[in-house]
Amino acid sequence: MTRDPVRTPPEFPLSPDQSWTAKAACHGRTELFFPPHAERPSARLAREAEAKHVCTECAVRAECRWFGRINHEHGIWGGETEEERIRAGYPLLAPVGNRRIRRNTLAS
Repeated sequence: MTRDPVRTPPEFPLSPDQSWTAKAACHGRTELFFPPHAERPSARLAREAEAKHVCTECAVRAECRWFGRINHEHGIWGGETEEERIRAGYPLLAPVGNRRIRRNTLAS
């Protein structure tokens, strides 16, 4: 059986120096992966779709996803939103601002 690197935790500790980020397809494009202040819902959906598209062919997608999960990060990491990380069992430790996670997302 083959190991799925996106769904299975890494068998190695993630590099503390985060050197894998230099290989990321998103390098230098942080505006796609983190919401601006007072972002409208329609703009959020479009931004997140574009960010996820960048992640689809990224060489370090698995490392990035696990970094986001393990460190309870905000934004999109490895093609996964905050809401998707919560559903996967990796909640945010300190939600930012008044942004609410949709209830129907948590119930899934």
